[in-house]
Amino acid sequence: MYKWKDANGNTHFSDKVPPEQEKKAARVELRGVDVTEANRREAEDRAARAKSASSTKPAEKPARPAGNAPAEPIPPQAPRKQTREERMAAFRDSQECFQQYRNVNGSLRPGAYEKCNPEMKEPSREE
Repeated sequence: MYKWKDANGNTHFSDKVPPEQEKKAARVELRGVDVTEANRREAEDRAARAKSASSTKPAEKPARPAGNAPAEPIPPQAPRKQTREERMAAFRDSQECFQQYRNVNGSLRPGAYEKCNPEMKEPSREE
């Protein structure tokens, strides 16, 4: 199995790596995991459903007002606040990203700060 992150920061696992991700993909050892053909089909079906659910249709243009009346501005939506679980997942992804750049003595190899999110802090329990 291989693991890599796409341009949007989404983590992927697969036994095949897209050509554009070959340099970023890391081989992952799966110990004690037996993947049956039924498990594989179920995972592929789940991935296909998730992909089709995430595909968005282009936004429809608002109806034009009659005559020369200006359209009313659409109020901006406040950004949705992430849950603690979402913040923890982002923190763990950041830590995993840095792990691949870590030297034996704990220091980081060049390129770690360009590829990973250095501002990501562990969420506190009170949030």
